[in-house]
Parts: sequence; C-alpha cells; structure tokens
Amino acid sequence: MARCASASSSAAEARRQRLLGLVSQRPAVLPWKRAIDDVRFTQKIAGRVGFDPAKVLREFGLEGHEHKRARQLSGGMLQRVNIASAMAHDPSVLLMDEPFAALDEMKREEIGGMVRPRAGAAAQDRAVRHPSHR
Repeated sequence: MARCASASSSAAEARRQRLLGLVSQRPAVLPWKRAIDDVRFTQKIAGRVGFDPAKVLREFGLEGHEHKRARQLSGGMLQRVNIASAMAHDPSVLLMDEPFAALDEMKREEIGGMVRPRAGAAAQDRAVRHPSHR
C-alpha cells in the first residue's frame, strides 16, 4: 500500500526535487509533439529519466502509436499518453484529477490496475492522490 508522509515536509521536498507527477482531467499533451516525445519532454522537465518512454507507452496500450501526434489519437489514447507522461519519470507523488474519465470501462479498469501497483510496489514511500470535488 502506498504511504504518504506529512504533507508539509514530503510535498514541499517532492516539489523541490521535481518528484511530482500530474494527470489532469483533460489531457495535457503538446499538439506539435509525437506521443513518445511528449513523454520524453516530461522526463526532461523533471530532470529524471525513470522509465523507458517506449516501454511506458507500450504498457499503456499505445504500441504502434508512439510516433503519432495528438491530432492522430483518440481522446482515450491522449489521456493514456497523459498518464504515461506523468509516470515516466517515476514520481514519488502522483496527483490525479479524474484521470480515467475519458477512458472506456475496460481501459479504465486496466489502466487503474496498472497505476496502483506501480505506485505502491515500485517505491514504498510513493503516494497516489485522486482529488475529489465535494
């Protein structure tokens, strides 16, 4: 199970070290970049390679689509690129705002099942947050 330390120290430290991953409700992909370049760009900004971009995209069901641009991908595929980008640098904290809304039920369960183990098993001090609007 993922563990979350005190918000004041761990969140600030994660932010300083660029160890945050963010998945927005709407895909935050760069339209002029190919899917694989979007993942690499996130890694460049974070200053951490983490996982192989092609492998991450393959794990999210995007094999064969790595070199496509946003306009060539469906909404669900764009959201999977968005999630892959957020996870590719192996962040300690993954913030997610309704990340599976654009996915069909089968993909939602599949991707949700992939996010949980990676977030909990890859590092014991990892936190995954799904904010809700109340």
